[in-house]
Amino acid sequence: MNEYEQKTLLRVARTTIENHLDNRQFNILLERKQFPSLWVKKGCFVTLTQNQRLRGCIGTIEPIFPLLDAVQRNSMSAAFYDPRFHPVTHKEIQTIRIEISVLTIPRELMYANPHEIVEKVNPYQDGVILQLGSHTATFLPQVWEELPTHEEFFRHLSFKAGLEPNSWKNNSDMKIFIYQVDKFAET
Repeated sequence: MNEYEQKTLLRVARTTIENHLDNRQFNILLERKQFPSLWVKKGCFVTLTQNQRLRGCIGTIEPIFPLLDAVQRNSMSAAFYDPRFHPVTHKEIQTIRIEISVLTIPRELMYANPHEIVEKVNPYQDGVILQLGSHTATFLPQVWEELPTHEEFFRHLSFKAGLEPNSWKNNSDMKIFIYQVDKFAET
């Protein structure tokens, strides 16, 4: 994705949030020929930060929607429907920084033991989906900055999935998927 397309998506995300705050509709008028990559179905996350602290993050892992639509939907969800935070207000919007992560299609990691997980998952490069039955959770590659060891990363990811923190080490039915992201943010 080129820089112009990245800036376009960031502008769409911000305009979507601002228009919602002002109770205005926002119709995207972009030509498919001019921006073909924005019409391809992709998974993406929109992350909002304020003073370098998380303020909202919602996304879709699977490529369900065209990227343009996914960014718009996830911007709204991150700003107004992330259950961990109250909705963004007019007062806050100018201090919020938007980051978009466009995901590759997740691929299942084959492993025989926890040691192989550590060998095969690349910190700072791989996002991880952990799945056990109906329990599932994901961390974007950016989370490695806060949880830099495999032990910390997987303990927190297990907890996020509603599992015991060490369940990633001792459950042979655990499925792990990895993906990478193309991430870009407002400056």
